[in-house]
Amino acid sequence: MANLEQAQITFYHMTRCPDSGPIKLLLAHKDIKYTDAPIKHSEWPLKREEIITSRVPALRIQYPDGRLQWMTESKAILRCLGMQYGLLGRNDMEMYHCDRIIGKIIESDRLLKVFYKNRKFHDNDIKEYKENVISGITHILESIDRMLKDAPGEYAAADIITIADFYLLDFIDFLRANKPDCLKPYPYIERWRKHLMQTDQLVAKFVVSRSWEIL
Repeated sequence: MANLEQAQITFYHMTRCPDSGPIKLLLAHKDIKYTDAPIKHSEWPLKREEIITSRVPALRIQYPDGRLQWMTESKAILRCLGMQYGLLGRNDMEMYHCDRIIGKIIESDRLLKVFYKNRKFHDNDIKEYKENVISGITHILESIDRMLKDAPGEYAAADIITIADFYLLDFIDFLRANKPDCLKPYPYIERWRKHLMQTDQLVAKFVVSRSWEIL
């Protein structure tokens, strides 16, 4: 893949797509400029016609020499960009720690998808239902806290930033937006997030600008 810094990039994604967050964090980390193109569900039938892949999230990359490239599938995008920018870990063990964190985040995605699928049936007890969802993720947070304790560095998987940091930050900040004190029982997660915000100013600036969906 050619240098993205010189390309014109458009990032297409659904407005509430959880898979778009880590990609945006990676682009912020590398200070790669792009046009953000969120799509509402009502707009999708028309937008689908202009997106060659007919799938989102998708990156449309127009290079200075006229070449046009499309990238789709969020996990493939992150791994491809992670490879290009050295964000997958520098050795087997760092890659191992990286994939462990990502695996846990994907596990939480399944729980949240069940929440959204069944939410319409809980109008009368929505507060209790939300609390149960947060409580259901507790075991995942406990596992991540232990993983960060074992990680060979101050970041999620190493002493350098990897794509695991972007997956984890997106997940953690979503939970914090819905329950601000949710990290109190997890000192290693709290310490990791504080360190990341202090050492990656581009990511920290992007995080401040974000808005979150409340469950």
